[in-house]
Amino acid sequence: MTIDSFAIEKKVRALINRYLKKRKLAVTITSDDSLINRGIIDSLGALEIVHELEIAFRITISPDEMTESNFDSVKKMVSFIKEKLNK
Repeated sequence: MTIDSFAIEKKVRALINRYLKKRKLAVTITSDDSLINRGIIDSLGALEIVHELEIAFRITISPDEMTESNFDSVKKMVSFIKEKLNK
């Protein structure tokens, strides 16, 4: 399945916005913002987001793929998901 980056980013942002709303966090993030360094997600939040991404994109994310380099920002998530979908 091939999906363009814009469509992936739209889904990722919607998922993160739901996560923020659920936690009553009123923050604005850019595509490059570090979600970890800004304290927006912690390890449990990351697991929740990974689970939601698996459902939304019908992918499986292995534990060794759950790294900061894949999930620290919207941009990194989009790149990672695009790569997974294009395999």
